[in-house]
Amino acid sequence: MVFSALTGRKTDESIMGVNEFVIDPVTREVSQCPAMKVPVFSSYDEKKELYHVKFSKETCAFCILFPVCPVQEQIRFNSLRFTEKKLQFDICRSLLGTERHKELADF
Repeated sequence: MVFSALTGRKTDESIMGVNEFVIDPVTREVSQCPAMKVPVFSSYDEKKELYHVKFSKETCAFCILFPVCPVQEQIRFNSLRFTEKKLQFDICRSLLGTERHKELADF
């Protein structure tokens, strides 16, 4: 594990990471969004390591987290697609700056 800064393209700090979504460890499907809303559809493609989630537009319409949510508005549903790699990066980014991270980076 590398404890230095992550390289690559900067992420938009105003948008929450996909690590905030609740993912079932067995089925690897998203079971809830950060606002505790249940998706209409959720799947995980093992071959491509791709998560695909759809939420009803009515569910997202009055959500207080929608302005910072990575879900994209589409015609019938609001959807979110992300890879396992993106999930792992967001988990690492959420740990950057914590006391434990600073301790390990200085080691």
